[in-house]
Amino acid sequence: MKNIVVPDTHMMVSFNIVSLFTNVSVSLATNIMRKRWPELFKIWTGVEEDLFFRMLEFCFSSSFLQFEGKTYSQVEGLAMRSPLSPVIADFVLEELFDLVESKFGTDISFMTKYVDDSLFFIHKRIHGPLLNYLVYFLYTNVFMDLF
Repeated sequence: MKNIVVPDTHMMVSFNIVSLFTNVSVSLATNIMRKRWPELFKIWTGVEEDLFFRMLEFCFSSSFLQFEGKTYSQVEGLAMRSPLSPVIADFVLEELFDLVESKFGTDISFMTKYVDDSLFFIHKRIHGPLLNYLVYFLYTNVFMDLF
């Protein structure tokens, strides 16, 4: 990043998705996985599509935790502490980045992500629309830092 120059017309913004796993809806995750099935999963698994998604639904609906001797079921979002959640969340964020790039392409000179944080160099005129787009896509809290 030492060689990256931000033009005067651009700004650096950082976005943080609050509570990423629990704020990624199961329906959004499932829809994205279905959309990406042909390009990704047929390469990596010999499982038929229908069986794969039934297993995925089972994993999504079987999230339980114990606290002070009581058992709870997680009712929203991807399960915390599930080994599947980081992988699924990453697919969701990849889809989001693809959509952001297609919508705002030329106004973004750089973008990268690390888990639930992302960094963009964007034209100053799109910082509001970009934040609104991220919130609309995820239906959740997205914090923005301006630099």
